[in-house]
Amino acid sequence: MDVGLLIQQQFTWGENRVGALVALIFVIGLLNWNKLTTHAKITAGIALLYAFLITNISTVFLIILSHTPFRMIQWTGRLMSAVNLFSIIFDVDVVTSLLKKSHLQKIGYFGIMGLFLISFIGQGLMFMKNPNLKKINYYPSLQHKLPIGNWKIDSSKELNYITTKNYTGIGFTDYWPNRSINFKNSIISNNTKINKRYRKIKIKHNVDEFQLNSKLNKNTKVNTPILYNKQYKVFQNEKNIPYHESKRGTVAFKTKNKAPIIIKYYPSNGIKIAQITSLTTMLILLTIMIKNKYTLINFKRIKK
Repeated sequence: MDVGLLIQQQFTWGENRVGALVALIFVIGLLNWNKLTTHAKITAGIALLYAFLITNISTVFLIILSHTPFRMIQWTGRLMSAVNLFSIIFDVDVVTSLLKKSHLQKIGYFGIMGLFLISFIGQGLMFMKNPNLKKINYYPSLQHKLPIGNWKIDSSKELNYITTKNYTGIGFTDYWPNRSINFKNSIISNNTKINKRYRKIKIKHNVDEFQLNSKLNKNTKVNTPILYNKQYKVFQNEKNIPYHESKRGTVAFKTKNKAPIIIKYYPSNGIKIAQITSLTTMLILLTIMIKNKYTLINFKRIKK
């Protein structure tokens, strides 16, 4: 991306942008660089480094990475997320320093921020009221795919259909296995292979499981349109049945009876450990922050 375009976009509404208010505070921080803390300067440096890696100046770097296993990270979008994170952290330090300024300076700085915020909210409202914005009033299918962006849903019926009630296979193929890409149309069309013939079977789903309610005969070979994952377990009559990866890269198994099928996802031990570690770290940090806060308060009382 061109450097000038990247900077210009940050002051407008859209995806993968820090937004007008965050960008404004960032600029104010850079203009008051000498008055910032070391922590703020390091944070700003990291944000600017990630922003630099997105620009066309570092194209060679991104091309090299695209030929390594790291290409799955999808650098541009992920790096922009990092820019957002460190920009907001930097902005917090900037606002903290602004609060220490004189009364008139505070009015000036925060007045400008308020105007930018009002403008930013107005842009969002104008976007939603845009008559040219594409409305989604259909069920997604191979013929009617959801557009990538700039669309809205006016009906709760369509929203519920897309998000909760039905599995349609609609989605991005960025993380699909290579073998599944060759069967993209078949999988997106929600085709289930029953023995040697393809059929459409209604598949319900929620956060962590799929339900196939069609009552199939015993010993029927089923090749679902659900992408294979080692963390799944397949149940029939609450009994675990073996499954394998099909040629389409999807979940396949043989039925034991005519009962409905449930395919349930179970997080790996690695994910569980990461969750526990994350929660524990957060609690420790909160404890340290609270302790330091009360220590500082007590110190000030003793000093008085």
